[in-house]
Amino acid sequence: MLPIELWFFFTKERRAITAPIRKSVGALCRSRNWNFVERPAGLVKVPGRQVALIAGDEAESIYRRMHRALVGMLCFQELFICLDPRLTGNHLRERSLVKLRQFGLYKSFFFRFSSDQVAASRWSSGFEDWCGQMACEGEHDPRCLPLHVFSSREFRLEDRDGRLSFAKQYGAGSIRRDEQGRTWELETHGFHAGDSLHVAGYPLRVGFHWHVAPPQNRSRATIITTTAVWEVSEYVNVAPDAHVRGDLPHAKQIFPSRRK
Repeated sequence: MLPIELWFFFTKERRAITAPIRKSVGALCRSRNWNFVERPAGLVKVPGRQVALIAGDEAESIYRRMHRALVGMLCFQELFICLDPRLTGNHLRERSLVKLRQFGLYKSFFFRFSSDQVAASRWSSGFEDWCGQMACEGEHDPRCLPLHVFSSREFRLEDRDGRLSFAKQYGAGSIRRDEQGRTWELETHGFHAGDSLHVAGYPLRVGFHWHVAPPQNRSRATIITTTAVWEVSEYVNVAPDAHVRGDLPHAKQIFPSRRK
C-alpha cells in the first residue's frame, strides 16, 4: 500500500501568518497517519514582477515522491519552479518558469487556499477522492512521462480525446518523438534495478524507463531537469520520476559538471 503525504509550501515572508492553518493541516495528517512535509519558498525577481520560487532540488524531491507515494501539494499563493538549473539570480526569465500545479499535473493532487478559506479541512475530501482513483491506464499512457522534460504542447491528458491527440502528435506505444525531435523509446527488456514506481496509483515495473536519443538529423541533444543538464550523443535513460542515468560515451552531465 502506498504511503500518503502532504507537502505544504509557503513563502518565508508569510511564515507567521500562515502558521495556524499549517498547524491545523499537520494535525489532520497526523490523525490519519499521513506524512506531512512543510517547505518554504523564496521570493525572486523576474523581469517585470516578483514571484515565489521553489528551489530546483526541492522540486526534484517532491517529483520523486510523486512516484513513491500518493502526494498532495498545498499552498497559499501561486508558486513557480525554474525548469533550467543554469538560470539563477538576474538570469531568471519568465519562459523558464512553470507553475507548481502544472509541474505535478496528473501525478499529484493540488490545492491552493484562497484568502477566505480558514478551515484547513476543506481540501481533504478532494484529496481523499484523488487517492482513491487510479488516473493512469498503463505504461503507454502519456501521463507516465516526466512532462517537464518531454517537450510537448499542452493537452488535456485526463480526457481520452486529449490522450489520443497527444499520441497523434508525438507517437503512441513504445516510441515517441517530442517537440525537439528527441526519440523516447520505451525500454521493454533491459530494465535496471531500482525502485518500484507508480503513476497516480498505477504500479510500474521495476526499472521502467525510456531510452532518449537525439533527433535523427542531429548528433547531439540536451536533456534538462530541475537540477542537471545532460548532453546526449547516443542516448540516456530517463525514468518517470525524471531521474536521468547516462554514461560516457553515450551521454555526459554538463551541469553541474562532475569531477573526474
